[in-house]
Amino acid sequence: MNLESTFVVVVVLSDRSVVRFHKTVDFIHYEILSEFGPAGSAGGWECPDFFQMKVEGEQTLKDVLLVSNAGYIGYFVGQFNGTHFTNEQPLIRLDMGTDFYAAQTFNGLPNHRRVIMAWMANFGYVGDQPTEVWRGMQTYPREMSLQRGQDGKFKISSLPIVETVEIVNRTKLHANHLRVQDKELVFQDTRGSVSLLNAVVELLPETKGFDIKVLMSQNGSEYTAIKYDVATKMLSIDRSKSGNVDFSKNFLNAKSQMVVQPTLNKIDLVILVDVSTIEVFADGVAMSALVFPNADSSQGLSYVSQGVSNLLIFEEVDLNSMYPE
Repeated sequence: MNLESTFVVVVVLSDRSVVRFHKTVDFIHYEILSEFGPAGSAGGWECPDFFQMKVEGEQTLKDVLLVSNAGYIGYFVGQFNGTHFTNEQPLIRLDMGTDFYAAQTFNGLPNHRRVIMAWMANFGYVGDQPTEVWRGMQTYPREMSLQRGQDGKFKISSLPIVETVEIVNRTKLHANHLRVQDKELVFQDTRGSVSLLNAVVELLPETKGFDIKVLMSQNGSEYTAIKYDVATKMLSIDRSKSGNVDFSKNFLNAKSQMVVQPTLNKIDLVILVDVSTIEVFADGVAMSALVFPNADSSQGLSYVSQGVSNLLIFEEVDLNSMYPE
């Protein structure tokens, strides 16, 4: 952030869970301006990011402070007056999954866009991941927006970047206004990975829940399930049958789950599936999770209804590589 020919540099004092703001004009000499924290959560803050966002539908500008902490990323929203950051609300978790850490945003994008990527890993099992040649990756780029809720609190919403349309290979509509009762629909002609899934489910009085299975083996024994429970309104990623799960006791102990309130009795999901990664978006909040399929061909997709539900849409958008061959 540039302030009258000076720069503000943000660092963390990790062992204290404190963010410190410094001023410099030459990146050699620094003056301490202020400190913020610990606030709401302490456990070793690191990888800070600090930026300004415009509130959607308003002219209001807010300053956002990201910190990585104890395996997840949280954000504060407030005002920076050039010296001190004043926080206006409690820490909010940015991603509710198991594998989203050390995120950084891109600065200086056109139209004040704010795009973020994170390290897709978890300290609980990253050293034991069953991978060869290389280990670790980044999440898919996400576009963030800042919204003011009815309660006056600010919330960051995120979705895959709009540039995704530029790498679309094909679009396959698997279901359209389909009533499903206590059965599993196994879709045909699926690519199943490197795909963006759009699913809208209408919940009926008889709906108990539903599962969307991705990266499913041909015999159906191996899959990752995105599950929704109507009674608890809990959306979760179940990795228990996803393939190789016993390489670390911490892998299945780590949970991806969040409460999702239906909108007009509908649950609207965007699910990004790669060969070994799953990123789920619902109500602007994301969950990111790694999986390690064993099957040679884990490309199946299915929908399972507990009780009666209406599958209004299930669309698979297959993606090309974003890198030139």
